[in-house]
Amino acid sequence: MFGDSKNSESPTIEDIFGLLDKWRHLPAYRLEPRADIYFALYLPEVLLKRFGSEIKKPLIPEFPIKDKEASGNFKRVDYFALSGKENAYLVKLKTDLASKDEEREKLLAHLVDENGKGLKPLVKDIITLACNKNRQIRNKYVHLLFHLRTLDLVSFNEEELYGIAFQNPSRGIYDILKNVKLASWICGHRPRLEALNIQPWHRKVDGTGGKDKTKVVDFREFAEIVESGSGYQEMRQSFACYLKKWAAEAEKAGSLDPRTLHCDRS
Repeated sequence: MFGDSKNSESPTIEDIFGLLDKWRHLPAYRLEPRADIYFALYLPEVLLKRFGSEIKKPLIPEFPIKDKEASGNFKRVDYFALSGKENAYLVKLKTDLASKDEEREKLLAHLVDENGKGLKPLVKDIITLACNKNRQIRNKYVHLLFHLRTLDLVSFNEEELYGIAFQNPSRGIYDILKNVKLASWICGHRPRLEALNIQPWHRKVDGTGGKDKTKVVDFREFAEIVESGSGYQEMRQSFACYLKKWAAEAEKAGSLDPRTLHCDRS
């Protein structure tokens, strides 16, 4: 059941990555949403080593960005990472460069353009999205506001918002949400928004050539930083091994003989 482990009752980290590696070759299996947690564990370390950006906690996954051209719709970036008060990264994880989201690429290119308006409108849109009529969806946005508050991007009365949202949502919840305040320091172009692709190898995804300002960290670069770090070496070495496999264009999903699937860590 769990990959190739000799003791099926004691699955290992190797079993987890082994299954991800085998299943990524199947027709409908999507590696990105299953592997994103492992990339998230090391993304702050990679941003520090690669760009000198010390990331504040928490890292936020599936960060919503309102699509101005399609009213009521919004895109998501795989991670939002804030570095002090100067840089914020909108990070896209791509495990298969054959798939494209040209609309999202265009939206991110506009946001990180030198004429963009920075982070302020993105945070303001999240406050608007939180005023959802569906209680479960609304409460999930309250959790997102909690993370934004931790990053000092918004302010609100904690006891008032949480108390009403999770105990008595009929008592003025929308008025309270509309009173969530933006942090005063996110004005103008602060922090500067930057787009980052994490992808198997260096190749432009959106075809803009030299005009594309998106930063890229490929899987091999990511792996080298992961395996050189300290702490829990079994996780680091196993993940790095499979990242190098996934970085090989010759080993893209669906291209290998299934009898050959393993990761040589020698």
